[in-house]
Amino acid sequence: MNARIDSNVPARPGNVVYLPNGATQAARPARGAAVMQAARSLNISGAVRATGRAGGRAVVAMLWAALMTLRMAGGALFILTEPLMRWVCCGLATIMFFTTILLGFIIELPRFPAWSMLGASIGLVMIYMVYFLVMSALTGVRFMGRRGYDYDD
Repeated sequence: MNARIDSNVPARPGNVVYLPNGATQAARPARGAAVMQAARSLNISGAVRATGRAGGRAVVAMLWAALMTLRMAGGALFILTEPLMRWVCCGLATIMFFTTILLGFIIELPRFPAWSMLGASIGLVMIYMVYFLVMSALTGVRFMGRRGYDYDD
């Protein structure tokens, strides 16, 4: 590879160009340099450019507010339906587990799908756990921590 120190000569692909120490900061493009260069080439005044930056910030703020609104609405929906999900998922899982123990392992019915029922009951508990984790992520509340949810941190 050819190494050049002269930064005025254009570099070809595959060649390394070493710039002097002071020139490295100038060679690095500033944040939004392409936009500012386009604004300068179109003769846009500084006030209009500043308004564009503030408008971009306003759009970002509105998108953030909309996202937080949807997040809180989704979290509220999850919190309101959580008791029903707990009752259905955990109740069915418990009934299926004890039915599996009774009919599959104690009475030993020959055609009873014991392992499928046991897997389905574990699957229901896993569905409830995923539901609970999504609810925690949406609301930003840690329901069960190191000490449980009855204590204030």
